Amino acid sequence: MERTKVTEEKRWWVKVEGNFFRMKGGKIIKKGQKFQARLDEIPEAFRDTIKPADGKPIEVQETLSQVEPLKYFIKHRNAAWYDVVNEQGKVQNEKALKKVDAEELLKSLE
Repeated sequence: MERTKVTEEKRWWVKVEGNFFRMKGGKIIKKGQKFQARLDEIPEAFRDTIKPADGKPIEVQETLSQVEPLKYFIKHRNAAWYDVVNEQGKVQNEKALKKVDAEELLKSLE
């Protein structure tokens, strides 16, 4: 088994907000404390409470996945009543609707 090499070097950071947080590995960082770590060692939830001590900006690569919008359909409930449902089967209206009202809701969702 091969070890993966970490290319990112450790940087100096300062905790500027909040009380404390626990880094991956168990080390506790308190407010005002200066510490050395790679960005991946700092939990994402606490990255806004620290700043680089050397003044260089934080380079974060964010990947946003393309999310396809849900598709909606009109489903017959009973007699003259209808529901607007998404492709997962979740009903989008609170009460049963007449066909005209269901079509309007469908148009507004698309």
